[in-house]
Amino acid sequence: MTTSNLPAPSNFNYKQRWLLVGLAALAYLLRLHRLNVESFWFDEALTALFALQPLPVAIQSMLQEGLHHTPLFYILLRLFVSDAFSEFSIRFLPAVLGVLAVPLIAQLGRSLVNVRVGLLTALLLVINPFHLWYSRETP
Repeated sequence: MTTSNLPAPSNFNYKQRWLLVGLAALAYLLRLHRLNVESFWFDEALTALFALQPLPVAIQSMLQEGLHHTPLFYILLRLFVSDAFSEFSIRFLPAVLGVLAVPLIAQLGRSLVNVRVGLLTALLLVINPFHLWYSRETP
């Protein structure tokens, strides 16, 4: 069987799109609920310090310290926070990225198998405790 003989995966219909929007909304609520209650962990405070530095200083510090993340995360985080930051503003970017992963995983499941699998994988990602935990922390 060649790849040209494989059936094309179907797209999400109107009802399934709204279900996916609902799953993304649930992911948003779960990831942002009480996001600022816990105080910073040490690595989150370090991330906040890097994000608040001017960009050239931050890149130089990252190169010297050998951080585990690429500069892109810190640049994006700098766009999300102001000079007066809080636990919520620092943790907001990972939470938003966690929410954006929901429709992406649904699309991946749909393209690899079918629409039902795409929606099921999205649901499992929304309620996955590890994904929820890491979406609520700044690396």
